[in-house]
Amino acid sequence: ARCLRLHLVDSNVQKTYDAVDRKGQTYQIKGRIVSGLYTSTSFDFRRPMRHFDFLVGVLMLPNFDLVAIIRVPYRAVRRYSRLNRSRFSFRWTRRSLSAHWVTVLYRSDTKNSATSPPRGLKGK
Repeated sequence: ARCLRLHLVDSNVQKTYDAVDRKGQTYQIKGRIVSGLYTSTSFDFRRPMRHFDFLVGVLMLPNFDLVAIIRVPYRAVRRYSRLNRSRFSFRWTRRSLSAHWVTVLYRSDTKNSATSPPRGLKGK
């Protein structure tokens, strides 16, 4: 949130979104541990999926080195999510990285390690 200049919501039980930007747009922030930039994973949402403006996905290696930060508009999350028994699952795959609806806010220089974190994350 700090890196993207977002304001975290005050409530720890806020179920709709985690942060807000200066324009009032809302962000659901989810982190995932992956083995590399091209690892498939999923971002799960409770049923029914509540509205937010953007999903921010933070992809990290098991040692918490940053691999990528991506932003996906709600409309794309909703469109590409699949409903399973109890939740919506937005599947992230290698192909997602080049999708027109994904904004890559940060991407490490290598497949397996983040070499320099985005501005605002050093020492955090």
